[in-house]
Amino acid sequence: MPLAIRIVAARALELPDRSLGELVDELSQGRRLDAFAGSDGPDTNLRTVFSWSYRSLSAPAAGLFWRLALHPGQSVGTPAVAALAGVDLSRARELAGELTRASLLHRTGPDRYQFHDLVGAYATELAGAPEHVEERRLALRRVLDWYLHTVDAAERLLQPHRPRFDPTPPPLVEPLRFDSYADALSWCEAERSSLVPVVRAAAANGLPGHAWQVALAASAYWYIAKRREDWLAAGEIGLAATRSLGDRRAEGALLMRTATALCESRRYPEAIELYQDSLRVQEASGYRDWRPTTLNSLAVAHAEAGRPDHALATFALARDEHRLQGNRWGEGVALQNMAQCHALLGEPEKAVARHEEALTAVRDCGDRYAEAICIANLGEAHAELGDHERAIRRFREAAQLHVSTGNAHGRARTLLALGRSLTGRGDTDAARSCWREALAVFDELGDPEADEIRALLREPATPA
Repeated sequence: MPLAIRIVAARALELPDRSLGELVDELSQGRRLDAFAGSDGPDTNLRTVFSWSYRSLSAPAAGLFWRLALHPGQSVGTPAVAALAGVDLSRARELAGELTRASLLHRTGPDRYQFHDLVGAYATELAGAPEHVEERRLALRRVLDWYLHTVDAAERLLQPHRPRFDPTPPPLVEPLRFDSYADALSWCEAERSSLVPVVRAAAANGLPGHAWQVALAASAYWYIAKRREDWLAAGEIGLAATRSLGDRRAEGALLMRTATALCESRRYPEAIELYQDSLRVQEASGYRDWRPTTLNSLAVAHAEAGRPDHALATFALARDEHRLQGNRWGEGVALQNMAQCHALLGEPEKAVARHEEALTAVRDCGDRYAEAICIANLGEAHAELGDHERAIRRFREAAQLHVSTGNAHGRARTLLALGRSLTGRGDTDAARSCWREALAVFDELGDPEADEIRALLREPATPA
């Protein structure tokens, strides 16, 4: 924006005792447009310049302009634009196009838009006008409804076998529906930067039910993508929301999912404590649908914390409770985890047998995400028995499945294991290629397994 640059320069010359850094700091605080209110008249005041563009808009586009300031995220997709404006997609595109032509909105990609920071500050000022109080409330409710029901639709494809709550209240606008797992995952990736702000905005604007429900539903995506910081931040806000409502069922479920985020972050003592809290809250609420899943997850934390005996007993309890509920998927997941415990206990033959049982169960349920993990774990059991050829076949099969389910972290772990088996048969060049590919993923996710791979790559390129 050349005009903004000119005004910054003029402002800096006008105030020679202030550094550019101080001007930037002023911009980052509260009413950022105040930093650009020049003393030479309206032509050097950004508010005035923006108001010229704003007054030239049609009434519907002007209404959309300030409503866009209510969107919690950094960028906004056309369906969310439609929700804010209370119009259909076609009309939303028309209005967004008018704002773009007026240089009040920037198009960042197909059906996606973003404010320049200073334009956004101007829109926020307009949105705060007293005459907009009621429509501000309705527009925010519409867009939060849209996110709640859309992320719920995504969760139903990403983790279809997990216990769930039907979202309430009914939406004021039509949410998205997804045709496939890939579509649901793609939407979550596109909205990744908005999900935690949506939870935060709901909690801050008197909609705690929206806050905890979005936090719970979005945890399916955060689990798959391993976005643990987002998951933990939303979990904290969501838990506070459940407690403000006195909703013990919701609290028990969200405690369990937040504990899983801690477990995924390798904070095992904290995870175990939170899983146990979840079980107590579930017992007190009388809502036991989540209990077998919570037991399974608690056992995972015990296994990762180095207590495979204790974990094996808890997995067996989870398996039995899943069977009582007729939950074949839950049974398969518990069997898979029992197999991992047998491997930790130095019982690879038992591990292979359990993995085969688990693989049959998760395939029966059509869960390709769990299937890929199970196949990779089966490969590790074969490798432990010294059967590297069979292990390599399993690892390659799992790596391909991980691609189709969007599990980059799972693929990286599988490539790490594949590299070890390739080394075991003397193919060190292929092994190092696998490790370099895995390293890029672990680095992007901030996963400590990156250090393990760096150590492997520093070793001489000779067969193990």
